[in-house]
Amino acid sequence: MNKSLSKKEQSAVARIGKSGFRGVRYSGHKAKPWYVDFMHKGKTYYGGIYETQKEAAIAYDNLVTKVAGDKAITNKQLGLLDNPEELIEKIARLKLEIIY
Repeated sequence: MNKSLSKKEQSAVARIGKSGFRGVRYSGHKAKPWYVDFMHKGKTYYGGIYETQKEAAIAYDNLVTKVAGDKAITNKQLGLLDNPEELIEKIARLKLEIIY
């Protein structure tokens, strides 16, 4: 298991979907297909729509930090904004480490 990630962070990585980012969902709209949403303490927060997954991920990080404070797990904290070319590979590797 990845010792550099806390259990909370490992759970966050395991729940990353098709967008490759935490809190980023696909809407299907052609112009701006990515949107931000998440739940905190039973309330759903909506963070807008974006042209790219990375733009949406940055918006998610900003919003979740405002709502949940320093305890929020962000895409940046998980290292998902570092290098887009390595993103899919990194997520797959982290998910495997969590499973095993």
